[in-house]
Amino acid sequence: MITCEKGDEVRVTVTFDSGGTPRDPTTVTFKIVLPHGLSPVTYVYGTDVQLIRDGVGIYHVDWLTTVQGNAPWSMRGTGAVQRTAIGAIYVNDTVP
Repeated sequence: MITCEKGDEVRVTVTFDSGGTPRDPTTVTFKIVLPHGLSPVTYVYGTDVQLIRDGVGIYHVDWLTTVQGNAPWSMRGTGAVQRTAIGAIYVNDTVP
């Protein structure tokens, strides 16, 4: 779990591999479920500019935190590499 203050930008990076060798999945999807019943946000590599490929098998999203609470996320690879990484970002209210 990543803990931060509201207003921080958090980078979520995932490396996909097959047998220890970095490989690109056919499709990469990032999903984050926002606190307080707000609608989840989904990004797909190649469609949404927020999901970036840094190199073979390496992808990241920079997430600007705007809502206090726990936001679970997943980054899923399908096709050539089928793996899912999961985590969460816990956002504290900004301390004055």
